[in-house]
Formats: sequence, C-alpha cells, structure tokens
Amino acid sequence: MTDQQKYHLPCHPASFCQDPLGLCGDSAAVVWDVIRAAIVGAAAHIDDRNIDSVVPDLIATLVYSLHGNGSPDLGGLRQFLNRNHPHSRDLCNNVFTAALSLPDVFPTHTLPYLSQKHPRISLSHQQINAILAHQLLGTLVPPPGAGWGSPTFLCWYKEQNPHPMAVEGYLTTLFDHFAKPLTPSSQVDFYLCHSAEADMWSDCDQPIHLFLRSVKEESEPSDTSGELPPPAVIISSNHCPGFGSSGTQEERLFSSSLYLCPIVLFCPSIPYNAALITSQIPVHAAWNGHNRTARLTSLFPRLARPNRSYILIDALELDGYDHSGSGLPDLANNHVERELRKVSAGCIGLRTMYPGHTPLIECGAWGCGAFGGDVVVKGILLAMASSCNDVVIQLTLLEDRREAMELIKVAIDAGLTVAQVHVVAMSEAAKICQDGRSFVRLLSNG
Repeated sequence: MTDQQKYHLPCHPASFCQDPLGLCGDSAAVVWDVIRAAIVGAAAHIDDRNIDSVVPDLIATLVYSLHGNGSPDLGGLRQFLNRNHPHSRDLCNNVFTAALSLPDVFPTHTLPYLSQKHPRISLSHQQINAILAHQLLGTLVPPPGAGWGSPTFLCWYKEQNPHPMAVEGYLTTLFDHFAKPLTPSSQVDFYLCHSAEADMWSDCDQPIHLFLRSVKEESEPSDTSGELPPPAVIISSNHCPGFGSSGTQEERLFSSSLYLCPIVLFCPSIPYNAALITSQIPVHAAWNGHNRTARLTSLFPRLARPNRSYILIDALELDGYDHSGSGLPDLANNHVERELRKVSAGCIGLRTMYPGHTPLIECGAWGCGAFGGDVVVKGILLAMASSCNDVVIQLTLLEDRREAMELIKVAIDAGLTVAQVHVVAMSEAAKICQDGRSFVRLLSNG
C-alpha cells in the first residue's frame, strides 16, 4: 500500500507546521512535537484552572498552531463545560492521556483508506479512543475527498448552533465517554462491501418481503432486549459520511455510537456501488425526535450499553431533480438499479460479517427526507433487496406515513417475485408513474 493510500495521523513524523506560538521554539516544527508541548502545558494547569478554560484554551492553541485558525468559535463549548464539568480533573486527564497515546497505538502513524482492494480495517478500542481525543481537540486535517470539512468536533463548539438541543446531546455523550472511559479488549471491524456488477434481480424467484413497523416518533436504539445477535441499523448516510451539528439520523447515530466517528478519516466517501458495514459497536446514548425535535433522552450505564452493527448506505439525492411532466425520479434512468445495488451491498456485507446468523436489519425512511425519495418506491426496493439477499429488513415509518405503509403492504401481499417487480420497475410505464400509489397500481396490474 502506497503512502497516498493512507491517512497521515498527526503523529506522523513527516507532518510539519509553522508553530506560530513558538511552542517548540522552531519556525517549522514537527506537528506531533507541537501537539505534545501544548497538551503537556495544559495538563500543568489542571489543578489551578477550571476545565471550561483548560480544554477550550488548549483547542484554540492547537487549532491556531496546526491550521492557522486564530479565532475558532468555542463559546458553546465553554458554556457547556461550565454548566456540566466545571471541576473535572479526571476527565481532562483521560482526554490528554488518550491523545498522547496516538503514536503508541498507531506505530505506523497512518490509517489505510478503505477501497475495493483494501476493504477492511480493524481498530482496537484504544485506537478509536485516541482518534476521538484528537477529534475533540481539533488536531486532525481533512482527508482527500472529504465533503464535511473538518473531521473534528469543532462544529459542536459554536456559541450559536441552529440545533442547540441536538448539539447539547452530542457534547453530553462525548464528555461522558471520556469521563467514564470503557476499553474492552475486542476490536471493531469496518468493511467496505462492493456490490456485484451482475444483474441479481431478473432471475430471482423469491417473493418480495419486508417487515413493517409504525411509530409515533423516531427513536434510537430500538428495544430488542435479549435479541442475539443485536440488530444492524441502516444509516441514511450522505455520500461523504460523518457527524454534524443538526439532528439528522446520521448525525444522531454518529454521536450515540461514537466509535463511528473515525470513519471520516479512512472512508471519506462511499463509492457509488458500495456500502460500509461495521461489527458490533456500543451504543452510548438514547435519542428521540428528528432534526429540530432531536433530543438526548438518556445515557446508558457504562457496563450496560447495548450493541449495534451499522450499515452506511447513501441514497440518491433526488430532491434536486426536476421531474415536472415526467414520473418519479426514483424510477428514472438507472436509479432503480443503483439503489438495489446499494442496499444489496449492505446486505451482502452484513452476511459476510455474520455468516452463521445474520442480524435483523432495521431501517427508517431511507433517502426519503431531505433527499426527496418516494417512501413507497424505496420500501418496495428494500423488500426486493431483502428477498434477493436472504436477509430480514424491518422498515419503521412514522404514523403520519400510514398511507405509504398500506401501499407497501399491498405490493408485498400481491405475492410478486423479485424478478416480476424488477420487470415492472424497469418498464417504460414505470417511468411515468407520478407517485407511489400509481407504481403499486402498475404492479397490481402487472
């Protein structure tokens, strides 16, 4: 693997910075020397200064020294720490210790990018903890192809955030993690599974199937006490996956299962024909609501956290399509094939990771919020992929989508096979369907 196929961590000996504050007394210093000097200097003041000044001041020093940003907005972080952790010496020490462990837990000072040639990476909990500490402290630079800006948690630190309730929950989870660190001996596996190019649908004689569930409000995680293995959850990911400062499902899950956050370094974008699957990851927090109503409801006790596998699949962004005078964009061009391959990549990857007993796959209205997908068509495509790949997908929709759920149920109860639905979905008649109802009618007349 060449150097261009790896992300350089801040402890890499070939990484340099200007060191404008002279922490190392050099105009061009090694990045790691600057980081270490800044952390050691901050640690010396833990006993005589509050955390609401020690940690933000350290972040400001690092962000300026490494990235040249002399005025980061840290007002929200200062206020949060003052309210919740004003005198937490142990929390500071845990963050600093994890950050300083980076060259020890990553002796190559790099992370390989996931690709079709190198589809897997396994990280220890100590390695993930070290990365999380550097995301907290703002030392990391974006990898090539990243679409989310900084791969750090700086977006959570602003004094004014459009979704303050969600950001409060993200910060609560992050600092609780470092206040009560958990370091099991097992590893976390990440697998970038590419779908087969061959047509899997035309010859599949399995009837389409899908479990349907209705809820009043979105919430995570689901109540599956005792289910083994625990469910896998489809994350309605962006093409460039990651966390953020609003309240989308992707952002909530990256915060509630913090071990997802390093993904932004070694998988900055998901290929068009692939899905990213994880092994079991502890869930730290429970959430209710979506976007502006998203709110943290509880933190799980350190030794009683449930586990989930995750499947990151980016749906087509159809909200920008002009389909006036034509049919649903979900059924246009090669969109049906693309979405089927995406979901199938996730199903195949999960079965590869769990060959003995594939978990139930939980899914919300994938690609049907801001991305503008039609929930009926997406539900039928999920049913096709579920049947073709011999997995069980449970689609959970809000009660106000009751009509859509009834239409999906009509399509499933018709007993059509994957091949039969595929023929209809690829037909010229499907391309002029104006909504999910007309598509189900077309299937019924098939």
